[in-house]
Amino acid sequence: MVRIKLLNTLQIVILLALFSLLLLLTIYKPLGQDEGVFLTMGKFLHYGVLPYRDVFDHKPPGIYFLNYLILGVSNNLYFIKTLYAFINLASAILIAKIYIRVTDRTKYCYLPSIFFLILIIIFEGNYLIAEVPMILCFLLALNLNQRLIRNYFLIGFFCSLAILFKQTAIISSLIIIIFVVYKNRKDAIQLISGFFLPLFLVLIYLLITQTVNDGMDQIIWRNVCCYPKESFSSIIKYLSFYFWRILPILILVAIGIYFYIKKYQSLKILLPIIMLVILPVPFFFVRHYPHYWIQILPFLAILASFSTEKLISYKSIIIRIIIGISIILMLISNFRLMSWQLIYNYIPKWQEQNQIVRYLKNNNLNQIFTESQFSYFSLYNIQKPPTKYLYISEVNNQNGQAENETIEILKNNKNIVVLWPENPDFAYAKALQQYILEYYDPIKIFQHTGMIIYKAQ
Repeated sequence: MVRIKLLNTLQIVILLALFSLLLLLTIYKPLGQDEGVFLTMGKFLHYGVLPYRDVFDHKPPGIYFLNYLILGVSNNLYFIKTLYAFINLASAILIAKIYIRVTDRTKYCYLPSIFFLILIIIFEGNYLIAEVPMILCFLLALNLNQRLIRNYFLIGFFCSLAILFKQTAIISSLIIIIFVVYKNRKDAIQLISGFFLPLFLVLIYLLITQTVNDGMDQIIWRNVCCYPKESFSSIIKYLSFYFWRILPILILVAIGIYFYIKKYQSLKILLPIIMLVILPVPFFFVRHYPHYWIQILPFLAILASFSTEKLISYKSIIIRIIIGISIILMLISNFRLMSWQLIYNYIPKWQEQNQIVRYLKNNNLNQIFTESQFSYFSLYNIQKPPTKYLYISEVNNQNGQAENETIEILKNNKNIVVLWPENPDFAYAKALQQYILEYYDPIKIFQHTGMIIYKAQ
């Protein structure tokens, strides 16, 4: 009993240390394109600006409405970032509860939470992005599938809510729903009712705001037909850096799947966990972004913990030493890397972002157009962004449409200041860049951010 208490205490200490690192990495991370778009939409929903009609984006509306609610409480960025970090902590706690159900033991109950926080730190879970609340929805749905608190309506509700944060969530949601219905067919109507309620409410919203066509075009059509694809080899080359950093966890996951196939098929709850790891993976190989993989991280953590506990149960000193050393080395190497990134990359850029905000406010520059990577500063427009394109990419610039519309807006409003990359190679919209360089003068350079503020001649 004493050993178990000491073990649990050690797990909690490691968990809190990892959360502290995650909190720092969340608070001091400079805000990027997606975060800028999501926060800007959340803010300007309060001013009647409508997604898809007034601002272009190809994400479902869940993240906009979440930020709308958060910004209704406070627009302090430190508050918002801290809240997102605690969403990750809530997910880590829910993973521990699921793991207890899988193993029916509490000895290593915080191990999957530890693995999860390691994974979330490495795979960009410190970003203010849709994947963070999406996985919380999955985990709430799974935790509601318990004997004492089972609620089929809410299981369906949270599975649907996850899809409203990101389209690929439909794969994981269907796995959960099929698993739950298979176990109890008589309550399928409740589950399906809960599933369709959020989708129905969003459809009603789009109908009332007359944005159905724009919404369907951007959420579905643009993702399927216009989203730029990358070669499989380039994606693997980029992501290999991240996979190497979690190699011990990946090996433990593979062992966990092997254990299930060979020895533990009676643990039927492991089957959907394995499916939640494997089936969404093909959809992540369209782009190189690490945060796509957040969708399966909770289930990687559960499988890795399951195999760790089973390997330790063999009472082999050699196996225990190998596992211990591998996990310690993984923790140390990633801690060093993330600490370096925090000190020498995140903090200087975040401080300069705050300087840019102060400069814009002090000089009354409140009509702002930004290049895609600086979309965060669109948040500081006085009423609404001057153009519906908070970013310009292959998704919205078919036949140069987004660039041409933006150029016309800039021609007709000389009060708009432009935030553009210092390095012209970093800009996607080359025609727009040519217009800015020809008809705008630089007034301020920010080197850490790599950005120039331009004003019309």
